[in-house]
Amino acid sequence: MKHLLWILLLSFTVGCASLPETNTTGVSHLAVPIFATNESTQPGFGYHYVVRLINQTDGSERTVILSPNEGLRLTLIKDLTPGEYCFDGYFSRPARERGTNYTYQAELKPYKSCLTLKANTLTVWQNKVQIRKWDDEKKDNSRWQNHQFLTLEPLDKIAIREKFDSYKNIELWKPIQWASD
Repeated sequence: MKHLLWILLLSFTVGCASLPETNTTGVSHLAVPIFATNESTQPGFGYHYVVRLINQTDGSERTVILSPNEGLRLTLIKDLTPGEYCFDGYFSRPARERGTNYTYQAELKPYKSCLTLKANTLTVWQNKVQIRKWDDEKKDNSRWQNHQFLTLEPLDKIAIREKFDSYKNIELWKPIQWASD
């Protein structure tokens, strides 16, 4: 019976990404683009990134985990109150299997990027997280992974539009809004 439940659960979670079925609830959604390249001999990525988004009006915080996959991934932060927001920092953590608890306090690194969200919109952050993983040429079984926060380029926007075109309910959210500094 447990196996049947897992199969049913997977059938609902695997497949085409989707957006909320309505855009008239007064909330906003923010897409954070992640472009990742794995040039190493090992699959996957060793680290994910944790960012903090702060509502500038009421001071509420939202912590978001950005997990890289090969290629373009859009992390969607749903149900945000319209208004001014700023990312104030980030830290990286080793990517581990689900259920693993971290026993250390990570160091928040300052990073500031602000944007405005309007009601009933899907907004793409004006920046991207660019991640690269590669093998260490001097040491066997050693991998490196770095990241940068960069401004979106015109070709990035084309790739993001194409990615969103595969999402269910995207027609409800067009035109997509592009944040600016």
